[in-house]
Amino acid sequence: VPAHAIAPMKSKNSIFFFIISPLLQNLQISKRTGAAGVVSTGVLGELGFIVGDAGYIYGCSDPTAGVTVLDAGDATIDNLLAVHALSDVFAVAVGNNGAVVYTEDGVLWGAATTRPTAPTEDLTCVWVKGENEWLVGSNAGSLYATYDKGVTWTEVTFAGSGTGEVHDISFATDSVGYLA
Repeated sequence: VPAHAIAPMKSKNSIFFFIISPLLQNLQISKRTGAAGVVSTGVLGELGFIVGDAGYIYGCSDPTAGVTVLDAGDATIDNLLAVHALSDVFAVAVGNNGAVVYTEDGVLWGAATTRPTAPTEDLTCVWVKGENEWLVGSNAGSLYATYDKGVTWTEVTFAGSGTGEVHDISFATDSVGYLA
């Protein structure tokens, strides 16, 4: 099953980045050593998450040992395109047809109560600001926010909303965020 997105992970003295190549359909691993917290995004724990086709979600605590299937399409059968994690136990993944799934223990994944958009929109990126507050971007150029773990969603408008595609969301601080 080809994987589409990952959340980086940190081991004792190194941070591993997984790069997914859709054309080659293989996993490439790079390692960057340095002080803890060097990376401003991804997991700051001992587990990384990888998401892919048919709702598959993998976990990885040691890139040299491979991955473990955490969810074999049980939470959703939609292709998952992006994942962002607060820790090695809390992460949110998004994908085709507005799919949103999350974990609160790093193992069991479930679908959010509602999807933020019509099934014709694919969610292309996600940023988790807190366990209740998530932002997701779409291939239709829309940005959506939830403040209650996906029970309700609000469209966030910005200059250019509804045009192009939202490729990525990133926050430099709690109140300064960027869209690409």
